[in-house]
Amino acid sequence: MDIIEKQIHTTAPAAVIFKIYEDVANWHRWDRDTKTAQLNPGLALGATGSLTPSKGKTVPMEITAFALNRRFTATSKTLLFRLDFEHELTPTENGTLILHRARFGGLLKPLLSRLLGPQMDKGLPITLQQLKALAEATHASNT
Repeated sequence: MDIIEKQIHTTAPAAVIFKIYEDVANWHRWDRDTKTAQLNPGLALGATGSLTPSKGKTVPMEITAFALNRRFTATSKTLLFRLDFEHELTPTENGTLILHRARFGGLLKPLLSRLLGPQMDKGLPITLQQLKALAEATHASNT
């Protein structure tokens, strides 16, 4: 499992979802696998910081791809591993398609994908459901 990809459709517009992404300190509200996250100067290309998973040690994080209201990639890497976590928003006729993709790389790729892959495969649908619920509630309160 070198790549794990899950998606969900929401009635919320991409801009609402992206605002939730930009609130990095509150990622734990919709991602149960995140204990804490921080980026300096915030969600922007080249921003650096760290993420502490609910289970595990704090890892460095850098935003390696960014397009406002469309996508961003958060990359965690050390000498032995790399994890690219891609977030993509595609506008649809009645909302937005949210896609989250994890790509494993580096020397520890076989071990990481075997250890973390099944957990992510189970956790991503829950994360997307919680993100969808928060986005739709936020959108409803703003209209």
